[in-house]
Amino acid sequence: HQTGGAFDPTAWSKQREARYTDIWYDAASGQAMLKRKGAALSLRGVLNGYLADRLAARLEGYNFHRYLISVAKTAIKAQGMGDHSSWMVGIDDPRRPQADSLCRVALVDQSMVTVNDTAWTPDKSSFPGAASFLSVTVLAPYAYEANALANAAMVMGTAIRPLIEGVPHRGAVLIDHNGQIQVFGSVPAACMF
Repeated sequence: HQTGGAFDPTAWSKQREARYTDIWYDAASGQAMLKRKGAALSLRGVLNGYLADRLAARLEGYNFHRYLISVAKTAIKAQGMGDHSSWMVGIDDPRRPQADSLCRVALVDQSMVTVNDTAWTPDKSSFPGAASFLSVTVLAPYAYEANALANAAMVMGTAIRPLIEGVPHRGAVLIDHNGQIQVFGSVPAACMF
C-alpha cells in the first residue's frame, strides 16, 4: 500500500479486473489472501529481484561473501568487496544500448534494478501528471524491494521520491524520453550528460 497501487501485483496477472485493493494482508502473521473469487496475483513485477536475493542467500550459505549477481539483465545484487571498494555497474540508455553507459553506479552491499518502458505500458490513470520515463533504476538493500519500487516509479514518476528518500540506502536514477537524468536518494553515481 506504500505506493497507493502504483506497484500492483494484480496488474501482471491475466485477470485485469483485480486491483491491489483485492489483496488482504495481515502484517502480524505475514499472511495474504485475495478478497475476490477469481482474482489472481503475479510475482512477475518482483521476480528477477527475488531470484537475485535468493541466489545471494544461497551463496552466503556456501560462505561466498563477495559476488555480483545479474538476473535477466535487470536485477543486480552486489555483496562484500571487503576493502570498501565497489562493483562498478553501468546504467545504459535504452534508446542506444550499444553506446557508453549514461551512469556508472558504485555498488557496495546493495541491489539495483532497472525497468524500461519498452517492457510494459503501465496504467497511470491513478497518477495524473506523473512524468513518463524511459528508464528507472532503483537501488535498495534487497533486489525484490528495488524491483517493486522501480516498477512503481514507472507509474508514479518523481512522486516515488518520498518512498526512496525516506528509507536509508535507497536511491533512484530516472531517465526521461529526452535523455534527462534525475538522481535522488542514496545513489553513489557519476552520470554523464
